[in-house]
Amino acid sequence: MRKYFLPSSMLILILIYVLSFRFFKVADVFEYIGLWFFGFVTLIFLTIICLFFLVKKKRLITIFTFVVSVISLCIGISQFTSFFLGYSYDIATTSSNQPAINVGDIVFSRHFYLNIKKGDFVGFNTLHHGILRKRVLADSGDFVFVCGNEVYVENDSVNQSTCIKPPIKILPGEFFVLGDNRGNSLDSRYFGPIKKEQVIAKSLYKIDKEGHVIRFDNH
Repeated sequence: MRKYFLPSSMLILILIYVLSFRFFKVADVFEYIGLWFFGFVTLIFLTIICLFFLVKKKRLITIFTFVVSVISLCIGISQFTSFFLGYSYDIATTSSNQPAINVGDIVFSRHFYLNIKKGDFVGFNTLHHGILRKRVLADSGDFVFVCGNEVYVENDSVNQSTCIKPPIKILPGEFFVLGDNRGNSLDSRYFGPIKKEQVIAKSLYKIDKEGHVIRFDNH
């Protein structure tokens, strides 16, 4: 069993380091991603040294097992990035959240410890429209008035006579979400409030086409 100690230790170390990305919320700050990646490269370098040591010891079976394990781990991480790392990124393809999020912007999102507040951009599942991203306008206890393309929360100054529909009461565990580009957005005006269970991510910041890192409000 001693011959497996070194490769097993390296595998465990790699796994712990990968999980640290999520545990320490590394991607909450874009600049920290580079530092973490430098550490990961260093760890891979040490892994190569470990392989070289095994080659010198002529432990070919151990080398094969180690290489297969590392490759399997990397494939698993690549297939379940949001589960292992807790973050994901996507390229915006619609103008529904302009000007905050423009087509072509790269948006980074967190999939754990969401702590959703008004003003946050959230990603959520829908039954008929796939995954959408909108901004939270109202939450539990609020009354929302939908007046055409305009939407008002209970305490806003609003001429209720222009609102044909009665106000929508947001129940506990619900959110009223809205696209910033209200003239071109499929949101709670059409499918109603969303449930907390539908939310899968909170968007933290974006990289625009000029390469600027821009954080969203409320972070």
